[in-house]
Amino acid sequence: MNHKSLASALGSIAWGYLFLYINVNLGSLDILPDWVCFVLVVKALPLLAEVVPSARLLRPLGILIGLFHLLNWLLTAMGRPIQWYLLTVVVAVLSLYFHFQLLTNLAEAARLGGYPQEKKILHLRTVQAVLTTVIALPVPWETYVACGIGLAVVSLVVAAWIWVVLLGLRKAALSGGAPSLS
Repeated sequence: MNHKSLASALGSIAWGYLFLYINVNLGSLDILPDWVCFVLVVKALPLLAEVVPSARLLRPLGILIGLFHLLNWLLTAMGRPIQWYLLTVVVAVLSLYFHFQLLTNLAEAARLGGYPQEKKILHLRTVQAVLTTVIALPVPWETYVACGIGLAVVSLVVAAWIWVVLLGLRKAALSGGAPSLS
């Protein structure tokens, strides 16, 4: 296992997730756009594939979703965001699958490296998938303010936790091997 390649991939993916989960807007323009996440993750996939070969399969989907987010970001900057409901639902489902599989691959990399983060990543993957699904339901969350705020807070906590676990896994990989049990 090439620990430095894995550490590099993990750093890129962790920073990508930061772009995905944090929105800082200047007017209607997000200055931390989601498409940057997909650029960083797609860039990291060949390195991750050195450890988990199936990670390579996510590349075309990551490019496709990233292009959608880039196009939407550009159109939003011009005041014309994509408003095709069916297209956004399809992209949301594909994104759900993409992140579920990416976190599965990262858990597999942790397992193969003997790192303790495997189970945390798997639990976070499942929680993230459930939260994403609940938030995507066609429910008027503005009517249920307390539920909406609760989901937002839980989503932020899960996002921060994913980021911290990925950085911890990166740190373990940079140390060059599995932690000593003695």
